[in-house]
Amino acid sequence: MKKRFVPDYYKQELYIRLQTLRQGSLSVEEYVKEFELLMIRCELMEPQEQTKVRFLGGLRKDITNVVELQSYIFLEDVIKLATRVER
Repeated sequence: MKKRFVPDYYKQELYIRLQTLRQGSLSVEEYVKEFELLMIRCELMEPQEQTKVRFLGGLRKDITNVVELQSYIFLEDVIKLATRVER
């Protein structure tokens, strides 16, 4: 069904959107929703460390700087820390 109704370039555009996703004026919550949606749509299977780096790379620098000073293991930990820092 995908082959019939989804254009070939669709997946590539999703990867580009994920790769260039930045928080900008979005709240951390809005950024997380967009990040997770793109990860699901891309059906991306990568090591959790790589996903954490991808997530941190898109956060605003002021939030990233504080989050990176904390200890975290899972992406969920990074999301919680970023949300706390934003508040």
